[in-house]
Amino acid sequence: MSFVKILLSVPDSIQTMTQQLHINTALTQVSGLELVNLLEAIITGEQLAYAKISTGAIQAVGSFAFSSLANNDTITINGRVYTAKTSGATGLQQFNLGGSDTAAALNAAAIINADTSPLVAGVVTASASGTTLTITAVQPGLSGNAIVLANSAHATPTQPTGGSDGNQVAVAYGVPS
Repeated sequence: MSFVKILLSVPDSIQTMTQQLHINTALTQVSGLELVNLLEAIITGEQLAYAKISTGAIQAVGSFAFSSLANNDTITINGRVYTAKTSGATGLQQFNLGGSDTAAALNAAAIINADTSPLVAGVVTASASGTTLTITAVQPGLSGNAIVLANSAHATPTQPTGGSDGNQVAVAYGVPS
């Protein structure tokens, strides 16, 4: 799999673009037809835009190494705190230890991936392998390297690294009016 990342900068306001594209931020959706119309207007020069196109962008990856994780130990991702519980975890920010660090890593990954907080939803995904909880930036690029992981005594973080914008080309479209 490879990523092609397109960043468009247009002179219109956020409100204008939200209306024009029929963006539903609650559902993280945009009208496909309206997006096609915008891109067509940019390509034909009707819409002023600056585009940065990246190929080969890479997602940043960080991790937590669990070692004898205990009740009420925490892990933090971008300021969102998750608490380990011996049993009976409730809510979106608690996960069960499950009897081992391997089980705790699996449970933590599940709760992080189910979280709807804007601090993590659409920002990171989580996976587990053994006693390691891996945190991967959703968006490829350098921005993923800025995701902050913090720990408690039994969860050692390795900050995300490796995010790269890949090969970039910048193009200006349209004629300023």
